[in-house]
Amino acid sequence: MPSPQDIIKEMLRYLLDPADKDRAFVSFSPSDNVVMLCNNFGGLSNLEFDAMVNIALEKLKSDWSIVPKRIYAGVLETSLNGQGFSITLGNMTGMAKAMELSDEEVFELLDAPTNAPAWPKNGYRPVTVSKETEQLRNEANAAHANSSTVHKGPATPASLIPALRTACKAALAAEPTITQYDLQMGDGDCGEAVAGVCKSILANMDAVEANPPALLALLESIGENVEDVGGSLGAILSILVTAFTNALATLTSQSAALDISTIARAAALGLENLKNYTSAREGDRTVMDVLIPFINTFNETRDLEKSVLVAEQSAQRTSEMKAKFGRATYISAEGSERSRIPDPGAYAVGVWCRGLVEGYKK
Repeated sequence: MPSPQDIIKEMLRYLLDPADKDRAFVSFSPSDNVVMLCNNFGGLSNLEFDAMVNIALEKLKSDWSIVPKRIYAGVLETSLNGQGFSITLGNMTGMAKAMELSDEEVFELLDAPTNAPAWPKNGYRPVTVSKETEQLRNEANAAHANSSTVHKGPATPASLIPALRTACKAALAAEPTITQYDLQMGDGDCGEAVAGVCKSILANMDAVEANPPALLALLESIGENVEDVGGSLGAILSILVTAFTNALATLTSQSAALDISTIARAAALGLENLKNYTSAREGDRTVMDVLIPFINTFNETRDLEKSVLVAEQSAQRTSEMKAKFGRATYISAEGSERSRIPDPGAYAVGVWCRGLVEGYKK
């Protein structure tokens, strides 16, 4: 499945590529006054549809240097509540020339009142921007930029990005197994979600490897990647990464050296923070069955290899547990193959941790 950005990029190419002999009926240039109409076929949520409209606007500007003068978006013509949308572009400058009118006269017609029930009533007419509001927004953006962690805190260790790459590739290779486990005990989407977040982290590493930001900024961006997992697994891992990053920021700001002891301590603090957000503990057949012993062992021994071994063993032990959270709680497992498979999320984290430590060895 291509990304939304790739889908819209392809749609716009069909509309605008002058070399496409089958579709290039209308020419467009950046100097033309253009209108964009986006139609929801009825099955997309407002959130999904608005996101698609915004992506279309971004791609029009970045790839074709086109900024529409009017935007008409909504459920204009449905197709049995189909989960899709269309993009239509109109060259008002070209139309005005063909009709021997000015562009302004054409836009007056577009902006004229109508009682058409599905047509956007405001016509997305441009509004007068408050200079005071714009100044406040610029000041807020500048303050945020100045407080950014991109160049603050300890530098990113040279070994971290290769280690993250190895961990993500290991989890991607394990996706079929994770999916198989989740098909038997869950919704069947855990493998796909884990693969998605690993691809997101790998893309992140590709973007920053040549000029890595400070460690805290890198961890913040990875936290954003982890949020994409979705579900309870994504929530737990996202909270942990954020709590770990905050704890590491506090410790290093107090002049603590960025060594294995500081990292282990930050992980332990992050785990304690995470426990405030979930009642799952060891023995409940969740990802916590791996996170808790892994981080506790790491904090006690400062030995990453030993800690990862504990994580793998803990993940495997979840195959002997009865689920107390999630869909697996109401899927009968006694007397079947299901009773001998580990929790998919716990298994995925164990695989990822093994990949991380192997990556550090390279």
